[in-house]
Order: sequence, then C-alpha cells, then structure tokens
Amino acid sequence: MAGAWIGIGRVRSVNPRAREVRVEVRAPYSGALGSPSWIGFARDPAPVLRCKVERVRGEGAVMVVVLGAGLPRDAVAGLRGAEALLAPDDIPVRSAGAWRIQDLLGMAVVAADGSVIGAVCEVYEGPANDAFAVARPDGTRCLLPAIGEVILGVDREARRIEVGDVTPFMVDA
Repeated sequence: MAGAWIGIGRVRSVNPRAREVRVEVRAPYSGALGSPSWIGFARDPAPVLRCKVERVRGEGAVMVVVLGAGLPRDAVAGLRGAEALLAPDDIPVRSAGAWRIQDLLGMAVVAADGSVIGAVCEVYEGPANDAFAVARPDGTRCLLPAIGEVILGVDREARRIEVGDVTPFMVDA
C-alpha cells in the first residue's frame, strides 16, 4: 500500500453493472467516508487503483461507494476483497477531540500532574479502538489505548497529549 493512502476498510461485495462497491469500514473510520472525491483500492502486488467517487451512501460500518463512469465493469468486479483507501485529507478529524490517531505521532505524553511520561513513537489503528506506543525516558516503551479514559486532551499547537491515570492501561511494548 502506498504511504499517501490510509486503509479504512475492505470491499465485501461489488455490483459491476451499477459501478458500486460495498465497503466494510473499520471502527475508527465508521462514517468517515463522507463525500471524498477519490478512493483507492489495493490488492498486493498490484499498485493502488485510484477511482473517482460519484457518490457515497450508507452509514456506520457499511458504506456503498458508487464509482465514476470511467471504470470498466471488469475492473469493478475485481475489487472484491481489496483494501479500501482514502487520502489522509479526506478523513475527517474526530468531532470530540478534533484529532486523528496519526496526529499523535511525536507528541509529548504528559500526566495530569505535569510529569512527562514520554513521547508517542508509533500509532496503531484497531477494530475496537486505536492505540499508541509511548517511548519513555528510561528507554522502555508502553502501549496505551486511545480512549477517553486515557486521553484527557490533545494540544496540537503545543504538540502534547494530557493523559489521566494510565496505570491500569500501561502494557510494556
């Protein structure tokens, strides 16, 4: 998969005649398709197939994407099982915190009392919730879930994440 794309789900079924693909969207991106202009599809080892989006319908975990008229029916038929991709700019930020998991990379992780826990060194998109790895000052790493109980606030300008009591969630990575 190309680095300029983010995998948001998998194509579960196709309707070549109507140029429709039914995408099962992963939990972090449910409802994220909105109205992108373009969508990509990846099947290893083939390069990403970039397609014009005519319209999107559906809600939540299943979205039906109607592709532009320029794509042959045979190409649409071959998309079953492909990874559905969007450009990062086409994925809306989370409404509650106005951030995406990718935005956390490199941010300082600070406890509510002001003590520095470390810095985000990796992020993981998961089906239930996202997670992020924190490189601690002592050289170890821990893995924290990106949930409301952990993340109290994200300051994008200051590049820092304020976290609550992470003791119950700290898992060495």
